[in-house]
Amino acid sequence: MAAIAVQAPPGLRVPPRPRYTDSFRYGLDLGEKSLASDRRVHVTLECSDCKRRNYITEKNRQNNRDRIELKKYCRWCRGHTSHKETR
Repeated sequence: MAAIAVQAPPGLRVPPRPRYTDSFRYGLDLGEKSLASDRRVHVTLECSDCKRRNYITEKNRQNNRDRIELKKYCRWCRGHTSHKETR
């Protein structure tokens, strides 16, 4: 079945689709910084066995003041090992 192209009547002007930006989507001014980004920080996780830095994740600085430690898969150790936050 062929697609049928629908056009507007000759006297009707169709406005273009607006381009949405992050500032529009989240209600922020361009110079304004969100408060949630102050609380969440990026941390790097290091394997405790092979000392390779395998993962980058976020943590909430307000809830977790000390360093986090998670069990994650290390592809060089080929198993689940504990990964600690590095600075």
